[in-house]
Amino acid sequence: MGKDWRELGDSLEDIIETAIRKGNFGHLNDKISGMVDASIGKLRKAAGWDAGTGEAAGERFFASGTKRKGGAIAKVLAGGGLVAVGLVLLLLSGLLLLVEAGAWLVGPPALLLLAGIFVLANGFGTLSLSKSFDRYVQILGGRAFADIEDLVRASGKTRKAVLGEIKRMLSKGWFLQGHLDSTENCLMVSDQTYQQYLATVNGIRQQEEERFRRESAAQEQKERRRSSLSAEAQAVINEGRQYIKRIRESNDRIPGVEVSEKMDRMEQLVEKIFQQVELHPENIGDLRRLMEYYLPMAIKLLDAYEELDRQPVRGQNITSSKEEIMKVLDTLNIAFEKLLDNLFQDATLDLSADISVLQTMLAQDGLTKDDFPKR
Repeated sequence: MGKDWRELGDSLEDIIETAIRKGNFGHLNDKISGMVDASIGKLRKAAGWDAGTGEAAGERFFASGTKRKGGAIAKVLAGGGLVAVGLVLLLLSGLLLLVEAGAWLVGPPALLLLAGIFVLANGFGTLSLSKSFDRYVQILGGRAFADIEDLVRASGKTRKAVLGEIKRMLSKGWFLQGHLDSTENCLMVSDQTYQQYLATVNGIRQQEEERFRRESAAQEQKERRRSSLSAEAQAVINEGRQYIKRIRESNDRIPGVEVSEKMDRMEQLVEKIFQQVELHPENIGDLRRLMEYYLPMAIKLLDAYEELDRQPVRGQNITSSKEEIMKVLDTLNIAFEKLLDNLFQDATLDLSADISVLQTMLAQDGLTKDDFPKR
C-alpha cells in the first residue's frame, strides 16, 4: 500500500498544480475525492470491507453503517495522513529554504497539505451526513414513506437543509430503494410504495384528463345548442341570466343567514329553469309570467329589503316590512319550484310512455318476472 499512497500523492500534486496554473478550481474537490475514493476502494478490499457484501447486502431499504461510514473513516485517515505528511514536508522545505533559498521546494508540500484538507473535510462531511441518515431512519420508524415536513420538525433543521441531505443520501445510494415525489414533499424508501405513488399520480392525471374531455364536450354541446337557438329564445335566456346576476348581487350585499338562504334557493331555481328552457326552447312560452311579472317583482322586493336593511334606526314598520318581504320570497320560491316541475312534465310523460312500451314488449316476449317458470 505504500506504493499506492505515493502514487496518490503524485497524482494529487499534478491535479492541484494544474488547477493553480489554469486558475480553475471548479471541480477540484470532485477530482480529489474521486481519486481518493479509488485508492480507498483498494484499501477496503484489502481489509475485507467489500461494500457489495456484509450488512448492506442483507438490508431491504437502507445501506449499512459499514458501507456508509467505512469510506468516510478511510477518507479521514487518508486526509489526516496527507495533512501530516504535508506539514512535515512543508517544515523540512522551510528549513531548506533557510539554508539553500530554494523557494520551489515549498510548493509541493503545500499542495499535498491542501489535498489532505480537502480529503479530511470530505470524510468528516460524509460522517456527519451518515449521522443525519441514522436520525432520518429513526424518524421513519419502520414506515415506507415520510413527509419532508415531518423530517424537518423532528430534526430541527430547515427544509432546505433536510432536502439537501436527502438528495445527497439518494445520490450515494444509502436509501437502497429511495425516491422523492415530484413535488419533493415526500420521501419513499421502498420501490413498491413508489410504484403505488406513480400509479396514483397517473390515475389522477387520467381522471383529470377525462374530466377535462367531458367538460369540453359538454361546453361544446352547450355552445352548439346556443347557436341553434332562435333569436327570441336567446334573448329570453340572456335576460334570465341578468335576473340571476341581480339576485346574486343582492345576496352579496344583504347580510343575514335566513334571508341569504332564501335568495340562494331562488337563484338555484331560476338558474335551473333557464337551463331547462335552453335544452327545450319550445317551452319559452311558459315563461311569460315569470319574465313579465315574477322576476321583476322579486328584484323590486330585494331592492326594497336592501334599502330597509340599511336604515340606522329600525322601528316596527321597518321590521314588519322586512318580515313580509321574506314571506313573499318563500311564496315566490314555491312558485318557481312548481314552474320548474311543469317544465319537466313533458319529459316525464315521454319517459312514462317509454317505460310503458318497454314493459309491454318484455311481457310479450315472456321476459317479465311473472313469466319466468317457478322452481
